[in-house]
Amino acid sequence: MAYGTLIGQRFGKLVVISQEPSNKRRSRRWLCECDCGNTHVVTTAHLRDESTKSCGCERSKWSFQDLTGQKFGKLTVIEQGPTTKLGYRQWICQCDCGAKCCIRGFDLTKRNTKSCGCLQRPNLVGKVFGELTVLQQGKSDGHGNRLWWCKCSCGNKLYVTTGSLQSGGVKSCGHLKTFNVIGKVLGKLTVIKKGSINNKRARLWLCKCSCGNETYVTTSQLNSGKKKSCGCLRKKLGN
Repeated sequence: MAYGTLIGQRFGKLVVISQEPSNKRRSRRWLCECDCGNTHVVTTAHLRDESTKSCGCERSKWSFQDLTGQKFGKLTVIEQGPTTKLGYRQWICQCDCGAKCCIRGFDLTKRNTKSCGCLQRPNLVGKVFGELTVLQQGKSDGHGNRLWWCKCSCGNKLYVTTGSLQSGGVKSCGHLKTFNVIGKVLGKLTVIKKGSINNKRARLWLCKCSCGNETYVTTSQLNSGKKKSCGCLRKKLGN
């Protein structure tokens, strides 16, 4: 059987039509016709162990997969893009955030890439971290870290990285480390406790005036000395 003819037999998509001369290793070879219409010369061993089942059209079919119109995560494939230097096929995609990007095909099909990168860049605008309120997104620093323009409750503004905000590493412009006013006397006011943040994102402090009244004062008012009483000084001057 090992030396019998294979003519007329089918192996996968291949049908043996004639015998060819043996190769340099004396392996018997056969001319086969593929279902796609092409012909291909295959050795007996490759036919019998089913390592060759077509002229190669099966590999071509699987190697190219048109991804146009398909959606992967937040990415919708628009069209085929340029091939990389290493021969990887790329696809131009539209992200749900509006950005366009060029992604390798296997990164899409294997779900390695699901967005233009926006999923890894959270939107922190409007969020409050300690004494800081994020106003807008800035550029990246020299190390690739995303910066955010923030306003502190004391009125100062500064850039802070995403990591510093989310980890709680930075909670203010620095005034929390240097400005502890509880128990201090500023004019006729004695600071008795820390209050909330008002609608202008300023930190409030509850103060007791020497006249007996209590009032809330912002950090910037305490820092600048613009407010020294609950208002009783102005009343006295008016009288």
